[in-house]
Amino acid sequence: TSAQNWHTNFGPLARRFESVLHAAYGRPGEIAVSASNATSALSACLIAHRLRGPILCPAFTFQATACAILGAGCQPVIIDVDPLTGVVRPDVLDAALSQTGAKAAMVLAPYGIATDFRSHAAICQRHGARLIIDNAAGLGVLRDATDPAPHVDEVYSLHATKPFGIGEGGAVFTAAAHDTALRSAMNFGLLTHSATGQDQAAYWGVNAKLTEVGAAIGLAVAKTMAERVRARQGMAAEWMAALSGSGARVFCSRPDLSPWQVFPLMLPDEAS
Repeated sequence: TSAQNWHTNFGPLARRFESVLHAAYGRPGEIAVSASNATSALSACLIAHRLRGPILCPAFTFQATACAILGAGCQPVIIDVDPLTGVVRPDVLDAALSQTGAKAAMVLAPYGIATDFRSHAAICQRHGARLIIDNAAGLGVLRDATDPAPHVDEVYSLHATKPFGIGEGGAVFTAAAHDTALRSAMNFGLLTHSATGQDQAAYWGVNAKLTEVGAAIGLAVAKTMAERVRARQGMAAEWMAALSGSGARVFCSRPDLSPWQVFPLMLPDEAS
């Protein structure tokens, strides 16, 4: 990269990193787009599709989810989640879309545990709304093989606290047709490095580009990611075995469904 004198704006290392991410976790017909952080990536997903007004946001999430909605010039509308799983229930999503007229909903995959959002995607499609999955801590496990829906984006964090940590960064998996609009939204609304002209232009944007330095770290992290996730899954399996019969509620009983940023559990009472 130094020899090429290119350090940012979707440079060669960022593109290579995106190819590595897609090869490891992507689906056919989908692209991976790197970002400076997951919060800006969530904002860019809204900006790329010119969404304004109310956007549904789960009550159980880190505040960055709502900040991303505000950062895109939209208004977060908080909706309730299931008290045990922390996931927005499909019936709650359906009712909220009807009541608010929101054109997009952000839903959370709590703790980075793989979550089935197919019902949510179908409901959003019926309402003509986009579904944006905030799966901040979930990068590192295989995603389901379902064909990517054109109205669904999935966003991951690459922050140092996450299993796929590069210091700071993010990644968006989305339908390939959205490449130009998403990159434009990540680059102040400019059609930088685009070959498709104005057809899918974002009308404004944020600065959400991953630097070449961040991409280089990402390429290094990717080399040992599978090995480190297997180690984390092994630890999770040991915790599950140790807690068997203890009365503690383990939120996920399958080690393969998460890269395990944390191991969530609920104890039966305060004394425990």
